[in-house]
Amino acid sequence: MKTKQTPFYRDLSAGPDAFAFSVNAGYPSGHALELADTIMGAALQSLVDAAGNLPPGSETTAIYCAIYSLEMAHALVNSCLPLDVAATGNGGAA
Repeated sequence: MKTKQTPFYRDLSAGPDAFAFSVNAGYPSGHALELADTIMGAALQSLVDAAGNLPPGSETTAIYCAIYSLEMAHALVNSCLPLDVAATGNGGAA
């Protein structure tokens, strides 16, 4: 299975249909999932670290909502990876 071209990072200042980046069509889906797993894992850890550094009593509901949502999406991607890649957490590693 291969990826389809999928634009992301909409730049409304450049127009309503302007995107700065895209996933290229024809990239192996397994490799794309491994890369997504790695990126999502890093983003999740960054959010957890940021939430842990917030002062007591600050409004953390939104950041924890983002953490839980990203954690669910990360688990879904991880569930699609071969067991050896998912177990090591080295998706996308060269």
